Amino acid sequence: MSEEAAVPCVLYVEDDRINTILLQENLRAVLPECRLVCVESGAEALAHWTDARPDLALIDMHLADMGGIELLRQVRAAGHVTPCVAVSADNPLDLVRAAQDAGFAEYWLKPLDLDRLLRRLQQLRASPGNAAG
Repeated sequence: MSEEAAVPCVLYVEDDRINTILLQENLRAVLPECRLVCVESGAEALAHWTDARPDLALIDMHLADMGGIELLRQVRAAGHVTPCVAVSADNPLDLVRAAQDAGFAEYWLKPLDLDRLLRRLQQLRASPGNAAG
């Protein structure tokens, strides 16, 4: 495994700049070697997905250009198998169920719990056959 491949990469799809800055600064403090790719729209996420090769994608459920479920549908249609986590400040049961039914691995509330993110990255890195894409 190359050194670059050993560096975890998180793709964060978030249109609220404050949430992006919070994650950037907090992640830099606890996991400086993590590569965090931040984009503000579903279209940007789709355009950058192949180059970013994320180990994990955090997708806001309420983007300006499309919902998180629609983005996940397009990601899967493009053949990407990256584990995706729905993130939102909202927690209505119907939205959580819709996200799970759509294929999101998990549903996390904002503000994001860094310990949970770090545990998830460790699980992904320890999984044999982990294939980002």
